[in-house]
Amino acid sequence: MLFMFFICFLRWYVGKLYLQNSTFFAGLASGFFSIFVEHPSRRRVLSVYMLNQCSEIIFNALRSRNMVMEIPHGEVLMFALSLGAFLYCMRLDNHLRDPVCKVLRLLMGKEEFLPPPDAGDSEDNVQPCHHDGGCLMHTAKGSALPFLGGYSVRALLLLLGRRLRRRPWLALIHRAPWGQGLFLGGAVALFRGSRCLLRRACGHESPWQVLAGGLLAGLSMAASPNSTLALYMAWKLVEVLYCRAAKQGCVPTVPWGPEMLFALGTGVMMSCAVVEPHNMRPSYAKFLNNVTGDRLRQVNRHPLEILGFHCSSIYPDYF
Repeated sequence: MLFMFFICFLRWYVGKLYLQNSTFFAGLASGFFSIFVEHPSRRRVLSVYMLNQCSEIIFNALRSRNMVMEIPHGEVLMFALSLGAFLYCMRLDNHLRDPVCKVLRLLMGKEEFLPPPDAGDSEDNVQPCHHDGGCLMHTAKGSALPFLGGYSVRALLLLLGRRLRRRPWLALIHRAPWGQGLFLGGAVALFRGSRCLLRRACGHESPWQVLAGGLLAGLSMAASPNSTLALYMAWKLVEVLYCRAAKQGCVPTVPWGPEMLFALGTGVMMSCAVVEPHNMRPSYAKFLNNVTGDRLRQVNRHPLEILGFHCSSIYPDYF
Protein backbone atom coordinates (compact mmCIF):
# COMPACT_ATOMS: atom_id res chain seq x y z
CA MET A 1 0.00 0.00 0.00
CA LEU A 2 2.81 2.42 0.85
CA PHE A 3 4.54 1.61 -2.42
CA MET A 4 1.45 2.57 -4.43
CA PHE A 5 0.97 5.67 -2.28
CA PHE A 6 4.50 6.96 -2.85
CA ILE A 7 4.21 6.35 -6.59
CA CYS A 8 1.17 8.65 -6.67
CA PHE A 9 2.74 11.14 -4.25
CA LEU A 10 6.01 11.47 -6.18
CA ARG A 11 4.15 11.80 -9.44
CA TRP A 12 2.03 14.60 -7.93
CA TYR A 13 5.03 16.32 -6.29
CA VAL A 14 7.32 16.22 -9.34
CA GLY A 15 4.54 16.78 -11.84
CA LYS A 16 5.67 13.99 -14.14
CA LEU A 17 6.02 10.24 -13.98
CA TYR A 18 9.70 9.31 -14.03
CA LEU A 19 10.95 5.74 -14.03
CA GLN A 20 13.15 6.25 -10.96
CA ASN A 21 10.37 7.92 -8.98
CA SER A 22 7.80 5.26 -9.77
CA THR A 23 10.09 2.35 -8.91
CA PHE A 24 13.23 2.88 -6.84
CA PHE A 25 12.42 5.96 -4.76
CA ALA A 26 8.87 4.80 -4.11
CA GLY A 27 10.20 1.45 -2.89
CA LEU A 28 12.91 3.20 -0.85
CA ALA A 29 10.41 5.38 0.99
CA SER A 30 7.87 2.60 1.51
CA GLY A 31 10.53 0.24 2.86
CA PHE A 32 11.90 2.85 5.28
CA PHE A 33 8.54 3.62 6.85
CA SER A 34 7.23 0.06 6.86
CA ILE A 35 10.21 -1.39 8.76
CA PHE A 36 9.29 0.63 11.86
CA VAL A 37 6.19 -1.52 12.27
CA GLU A 38 8.46 -4.46 13.16
CA HIS A 39 9.99 -4.98 16.58
CA PRO A 40 13.55 -3.57 16.80
CA SER A 41 14.96 -7.04 17.46
CA ARG A 42 13.62 -8.27 14.11
CA ARG A 43 14.77 -5.37 11.95
CA ARG A 44 18.35 -6.60 11.60
CA VAL A 45 17.13 -10.06 10.56
CA LEU A 46 14.84 -8.56 7.94
CA SER A 47 17.57 -6.28 6.60
CA VAL A 48 19.93 -9.24 6.12
CA TYR A 49 17.15 -11.17 4.39
CA MET A 50 16.47 -8.24 2.07
CA LEU A 51 20.17 -7.90 1.25
CA ASN A 52 20.19 -11.60 0.46
CA GLN A 53 17.37 -11.20 -2.05
CA CYS A 54 18.80 -8.02 -3.58
CA SER A 55 22.27 -9.44 -4.10
CA GLU A 56 20.78 -12.34 -6.04
CA ILE A 57 18.68 -9.97 -8.16
CA ILE A 58 21.63 -7.68 -8.89
CA PHE A 59 23.77 -10.66 -9.91
CA ASN A 60 21.03 -11.93 -12.23
CA ALA A 61 20.69 -8.45 -13.75
CA LEU A 62 24.43 -8.19 -14.37
CA ARG A 63 24.55 -11.70 -15.78
CA SER A 64 21.71 -10.94 -18.20
CA ARG A 65 23.81 -8.03 -19.49
CA ASN A 66 26.91 -10.25 -19.84
CA MET A 67 28.76 -8.11 -17.29
CA VAL A 68 29.56 -11.02 -14.97
CA MET A 69 29.97 -14.73 -15.51
CA GLU A 70 28.64 -17.56 -13.38
CA ILE A 71 31.30 -19.64 -11.62
CA PRO A 72 30.63 -23.40 -11.69
CA HIS A 73 29.64 -24.54 -8.20
CA GLY A 74 30.06 -20.96 -7.02
CA GLU A 75 27.35 -21.29 -4.37
CA VAL A 76 29.19 -24.27 -2.87
CA LEU A 77 32.47 -22.35 -2.64
CA MET A 78 30.70 -19.31 -1.19
CA PHE A 79 28.96 -21.40 1.43
CA ALA A 80 32.16 -23.25 2.37
CA LEU A 81 34.13 -20.02 2.85
CA SER A 82 31.30 -18.33 4.75
CA LEU A 83 30.64 -21.32 6.99
CA GLY A 84 34.32 -21.77 7.81
CA ALA A 85 34.77 -18.11 8.72
CA PHE A 86 31.49 -18.05 10.66
CA LEU A 87 32.42 -21.10 12.74
CA TYR A 88 35.85 -19.59 13.34
CA CYS A 89 34.22 -16.44 14.75
CA MET A 90 32.05 -18.62 16.97
CA ARG A 91 35.14 -20.39 18.30
CA LEU A 92 36.88 -17.11 19.07
CA ASP A 93 33.82 -15.60 20.74
CA ASN A 94 31.69 -18.18 22.51
CA HIS A 95 29.23 -15.48 23.63
CA LEU A 96 27.71 -14.79 20.22
CA ARG A 97 23.93 -14.93 20.60
CA ASP A 98 22.89 -14.70 16.97
CA PRO A 99 20.10 -17.15 16.02
CA VAL A 100 22.34 -18.67 13.35
CA CYS A 101 25.00 -19.29 16.00
CA LYS A 102 22.48 -21.15 18.14
CA VAL A 103 21.47 -23.34 15.21
CA LEU A 104 25.08 -24.12 14.30
CA ARG A 105 25.98 -24.95 17.90
CA LEU A 106 23.04 -27.31 18.09
CA LEU A 107 23.90 -28.86 14.72
CA MET A 108 27.66 -29.19 15.00
CA GLY A 109 27.79 -29.77 18.75
CA LYS A 110 28.27 -27.27 21.57
CA GLU A 111 31.42 -29.04 22.75
CA GLU A 112 33.18 -28.24 19.47
CA PHE A 113 33.24 -24.51 20.29
CA LEU A 114 34.31 -24.71 23.91
CA PRO A 115 37.89 -23.83 24.88
CA PRO A 116 40.14 -26.81 25.69
CA PRO A 117 39.93 -28.02 29.30
CA ASP A 118 42.63 -27.08 31.74
CA ALA A 119 45.45 -29.60 31.55
CA GLY A 120 46.45 -29.12 35.19
CA ASP A 121 49.87 -29.99 36.42
CA SER A 122 50.07 -33.35 34.67
CA GLU A 123 50.34 -33.34 30.88
CA ASP A 124 50.30 -37.12 30.54
CA ASN A 125 46.53 -37.35 30.96
CA VAL A 126 45.69 -34.67 28.41
CA GLN A 127 43.43 -36.00 25.63
CA PRO A 128 43.32 -34.13 22.29
CA CYS A 129 39.55 -34.77 21.98
CA HIS A 130 37.41 -33.84 24.97
CA HIS A 131 34.08 -35.16 23.67
CA ASP A 132 32.29 -38.18 25.15
CA GLY A 133 32.97 -41.55 23.54
CA GLY A 134 35.21 -42.40 20.62
CA CYS A 135 35.75 -40.18 17.60
CA LEU A 136 33.91 -42.48 15.19
CA MET A 137 30.90 -42.70 17.49
CA HIS A 138 31.00 -38.95 18.04
CA THR A 139 30.97 -38.33 14.28
CA ALA A 140 28.32 -40.91 13.43
CA LYS A 141 26.04 -39.93 16.29
CA GLY A 142 26.16 -36.26 15.38
CA SER A 143 25.47 -36.76 11.67
CA ALA A 144 22.62 -39.27 11.96
CA LEU A 145 19.97 -36.89 13.29
CA PRO A 146 20.68 -34.07 10.77
CA PHE A 147 20.54 -36.60 7.93
CA LEU A 148 17.19 -37.96 9.06
CA GLY A 149 15.85 -34.47 9.70
CA GLY A 150 16.87 -33.12 6.31
CA TYR A 151 15.58 -36.18 4.50
CA SER A 152 12.25 -36.23 6.35
CA VAL A 153 11.49 -32.53 5.96
CA ARG A 154 12.27 -32.48 2.25
CA ALA A 155 10.27 -35.67 1.63
CA LEU A 156 7.32 -34.19 3.53
CA LEU A 157 7.44 -31.05 1.39
CA LEU A 158 7.36 -33.20 -1.72
CA LEU A 159 4.39 -35.12 -0.37
CA LEU A 160 2.53 -31.87 0.25
CA GLY A 161 3.24 -30.73 -3.30
CA ARG A 162 0.88 -31.27 -6.17
CA ARG A 163 3.13 -33.37 -8.37
CA LEU A 164 3.48 -36.39 -6.08
CA ARG A 165 -0.02 -36.64 -4.66
CA ARG A 166 -0.97 -39.47 -6.99
CA ARG A 167 2.26 -41.39 -6.39
CA PRO A 168 3.39 -40.43 -2.87
CA TRP A 169 5.91 -43.26 -2.62
CA LEU A 170 8.11 -41.42 -5.14
CA ALA A 171 8.92 -38.85 -2.44
CA LEU A 172 10.89 -41.50 -0.55
CA ILE A 173 13.21 -42.23 -3.48
CA HIS A 174 13.35 -38.74 -4.96
CA ARG A 175 16.77 -37.16 -5.34
CA ALA A 176 15.92 -34.00 -3.38
CA PRO A 177 15.34 -35.63 0.06
CA TRP A 178 18.50 -37.71 -0.24
CA GLY A 179 20.49 -34.66 -1.27
CA GLN A 180 19.16 -32.59 1.62
CA GLY A 181 19.94 -35.35 4.08
CA LEU A 182 23.45 -35.83 2.71
CA PHE A 183 24.02 -32.08 2.86
CA LEU A 184 23.11 -31.70 6.55
CA GLY A 185 24.47 -35.04 7.72
CA GLY A 186 27.61 -34.73 5.62
CA ALA A 187 28.32 -31.24 6.94
CA VAL A 188 28.27 -32.45 10.55
CA ALA A 189 30.26 -35.59 9.72
CA LEU A 190 32.95 -33.67 7.85
CA PHE A 191 33.20 -31.02 10.55
CA ARG A 192 33.42 -33.39 13.48
CA GLY A 193 35.60 -35.91 11.68
CA SER A 194 38.11 -33.33 10.48
CA ARG A 195 38.21 -31.73 13.92
CA CYS A 196 39.07 -35.04 15.55
CA LEU A 197 41.75 -35.81 12.95
CA LEU A 198 43.36 -32.39 13.31
CA ARG A 199 43.29 -32.52 17.11
CA ARG A 200 44.95 -35.93 17.14
CA ALA A 201 47.47 -34.97 14.46
CA CYS A 202 48.48 -31.75 16.23
CA GLY A 203 48.04 -33.06 19.75
CA HIS A 204 46.16 -29.99 20.92
CA GLU A 205 43.09 -27.83 20.33
CA SER A 206 43.36 -24.70 18.15
CA PRO A 207 40.83 -22.24 16.65
CA TRP A 208 42.23 -22.64 13.15
CA GLN A 209 41.08 -26.26 13.22
CA VAL A 210 37.49 -24.99 13.40
CA LEU A 211 38.14 -22.90 10.29
CA ALA A 212 39.50 -25.91 8.40
CA GLY A 213 36.64 -28.11 9.57
CA GLY A 214 34.09 -25.50 8.51
CA LEU A 215 35.60 -25.24 5.05
CA LEU A 216 35.36 -28.99 4.56
CA ALA A 217 31.84 -29.10 6.00
CA GLY A 218 30.66 -26.42 3.61
CA LEU A 219 31.63 -28.54 0.62
CA SER A 220 28.78 -30.90 1.50
CA MET A 221 26.42 -28.40 -0.14
CA ALA A 222 27.43 -30.03 -3.43
CA ALA A 223 24.86 -32.72 -2.58
CA SER A 224 22.07 -30.12 -2.50
CA PRO A 225 23.16 -26.74 -3.96
CA ASN A 226 21.26 -23.74 -2.62
CA SER A 227 22.30 -20.25 -3.72
CA THR A 228 19.86 -18.57 -1.30
CA LEU A 229 21.39 -20.30 1.72
CA ALA A 230 24.92 -19.54 0.50
CA LEU A 231 24.13 -15.84 0.10
CA TYR A 232 22.41 -15.71 3.48
CA MET A 233 25.41 -17.26 5.22
CA ALA A 234 27.72 -14.79 3.47
CA TRP A 235 25.66 -11.78 4.59
CA LYS A 236 25.39 -13.14 8.13
CA LEU A 237 29.18 -13.39 8.19
CA VAL A 238 29.44 -9.75 7.10
CA GLU A 239 26.99 -8.78 9.84
CA VAL A 240 28.91 -10.63 12.55
CA LEU A 241 32.26 -9.21 11.43
CA TYR A 242 30.89 -5.67 11.30
CA CYS A 243 29.30 -5.96 14.74
CA ARG A 244 32.56 -7.27 16.21
CA ALA A 245 34.50 -4.43 14.58
CA ALA A 246 31.96 -1.89 15.85
CA LYS A 247 32.29 -3.18 19.43
CA GLN A 248 36.07 -2.81 19.19
CA GLY A 249 35.75 0.73 17.81
CA CYS A 250 37.27 -0.13 14.43
CA VAL A 251 34.21 0.95 12.42
CA PRO A 252 31.46 3.43 13.32
CA THR A 253 27.99 2.40 14.41
CA VAL A 254 25.55 3.81 11.86
CA PRO A 255 22.31 5.11 13.40
CA TRP A 256 19.27 3.40 11.88
CA GLY A 257 21.60 1.15 9.91
CA PRO A 258 19.25 -1.86 9.61
CA GLU A 259 16.35 0.41 8.69
CA MET A 260 18.31 2.12 5.93
CA LEU A 261 19.59 -1.18 4.56
CA PHE A 262 16.06 -2.57 4.49
CA ALA A 263 14.84 0.57 2.72
CA LEU A 264 17.63 0.37 0.15
CA GLY A 265 16.91 -3.30 -0.44
CA THR A 266 13.19 -2.62 -0.83
CA GLY A 267 13.92 0.09 -3.39
CA VAL A 268 16.06 -2.26 -5.46
CA MET A 269 13.52 -5.06 -5.06
CA MET A 270 10.48 -3.04 -6.15
CA SER A 271 12.40 -1.37 -8.97
CA CYS A 272 13.38 -4.76 -10.32
CA ALA A 273 9.84 -6.07 -9.85
CA VAL A 274 8.57 -3.36 -12.20
CA VAL A 275 11.28 -3.05 -14.86
CA GLU A 276 13.14 -6.40 -14.63
CA PRO A 277 10.85 -9.06 -13.15
CA HIS A 278 12.54 -11.72 -15.27
CA ASN A 279 15.69 -11.33 -13.14
CA MET A 280 13.82 -12.15 -9.92
CA ARG A 281 13.23 -15.57 -8.48
CA PRO A 282 9.87 -16.69 -9.95
CA SER A 283 8.46 -17.64 -6.55
CA TYR A 284 9.32 -14.23 -5.09
CA ALA A 285 7.95 -12.38 -8.12
CA LYS A 286 4.69 -14.28 -7.65
CA PHE A 287 4.69 -13.39 -3.95
CA LEU A 288 5.13 -9.66 -4.64
CA ASN A 289 2.40 -9.78 -7.24
CA ASN A 290 0.02 -11.35 -4.72
CA VAL A 291 0.95 -8.82 -2.03
CA THR A 292 0.23 -5.89 -4.35
CA GLY A 293 -3.13 -7.30 -5.35
CA ASP A 294 -2.06 -8.45 -8.83
CA ARG A 295 -0.86 -4.90 -9.60
CA LEU A 296 2.64 -5.85 -10.73
CA ARG A 297 1.33 -8.15 -13.41
CA GLN A 298 -0.92 -5.37 -14.74
CA VAL A 299 1.96 -2.93 -15.40
CA ASN A 300 2.35 -2.17 -19.10
CA ARG A 301 6.05 -2.91 -19.59
CA HIS A 302 6.05 -2.84 -23.40
CA PRO A 303 6.98 0.89 -23.62
CA LEU A 304 10.10 0.12 -21.55
CA GLU A 305 11.44 -2.24 -24.20
CA ILE A 306 13.08 0.71 -25.95
CA LEU A 307 15.32 1.11 -22.89
CA GLY A 308 16.65 -2.43 -23.29
CA PHE A 309 15.19 -3.98 -20.15
CA HIS A 310 13.41 -6.85 -21.95
CA CYS A 311 10.91 -6.68 -19.11
CA SER A 312 7.86 -7.72 -21.12
CA SER A 313 9.19 -11.26 -21.56
CA ILE A 314 7.68 -12.46 -18.29
CA TYR A 315 4.22 -11.04 -19.09
CA PRO A 316 4.06 -11.05 -22.92
CA ASP A 317 0.25 -11.23 -23.04
CA TYR A 318 -0.40 -7.85 -21.40
CA PHE A 319 -2.53 -6.66 -24.29
